[in-house]
Amino acid sequence: MIVPSLSDIKEARSSISKYIHATPILQSSSLDKLLGCTNFLKAEIFQKTGSFKVRGALNKILHLSPEEKARGVIAVSLGNHAQAVAWSAQTAGLSATIVMPTNAQKVKIAATKGYGAEVILFGASSVEAFQEIEKIRAEKQSTFIHPYDDFHVIAGAGTIALEILEQVKNIDNIFVSVGGGGLLAGVASAVKALSPQIKVIGVAAEGANSMYLSMQKGHAVTLNSVNTIADGLAVPYAGELTYAVISKLVDQILCVNDDEIKQAVKFLLQRCKLVVEPGGATGLAALLSGKFKPAAHARNVIILSGGNVDLNLLATL
Repeated sequence: MIVPSLSDIKEARSSISKYIHATPILQSSSLDKLLGCTNFLKAEIFQKTGSFKVRGALNKILHLSPEEKARGVIAVSLGNHAQAVAWSAQTAGLSATIVMPTNAQKVKIAATKGYGAEVILFGASSVEAFQEIEKIRAEKQSTFIHPYDDFHVIAGAGTIALEILEQVKNIDNIFVSVGGGGLLAGVASAVKALSPQIKVIGVAAEGANSMYLSMQKGHAVTLNSVNTIADGLAVPYAGELTYAVISKLVDQILCVNDDEIKQAVKFLLQRCKLVVEPGGATGLAALLSGKFKPAAHARNVIILSGGNVDLNLLATL
């Protein structure tokens, strides 16, 4: 199984950097005082389409062959990958079809359509939407852009780690949200190649914990159902390629529940004035809940992986 190398991630950065943002690192004195250590927030909430997903989607699309591009692209997603593929396809001048479950957030459906994609709503959950994608793909003969289990998608996601290592020195821990594992695999690949002493910690939602279970069982796991407020992480299975990378390079995977995720979203909104979606806040949830207790004076980087949050959710915090 061929996995992305550091050179592949650097090449991905060269390919996509003129199209996307190098996102900022932010700090909060309130957070540092609360946790008793120094924390840096990597704000992918300010990325194109509002999440890190565009890094991988665009890198994949830019590496398609002319014949693959001519067929247009198709993807399945609850929202962030949907928007990323739609925007990337529009940027590259390609047609895009996105399959989304009917429970996807309306704001994410609207944004995906706004980037010019055809949206097909199917199934009541991501599990059903993922099951349908092969049928629709075959009918349309489009090129599939996997949301996480793909060489170029992982390499693109890994570009965020290159930025982090340039922006922050003497890092002890990096916290990364994990669903199917694309972001975590990309970050771990770059970090362990450049600074292997840094601990890379994945944080999953309890209701979509396929990668956490995969690490326990020793193989990529498929879930029968997913149920979490963190819709950005609500995928039905861990990737085979992502698992191969993560099982080798990631130091630890933790799980947080929906209440802990809500508290992290609320803290970021109230104390940091940042709007972060639940799937983008699991890393902070692990710290605030005490699921991970850093050493005194530790220097942590927390990737806030997306900011596409339903305003109705904020009203419930």
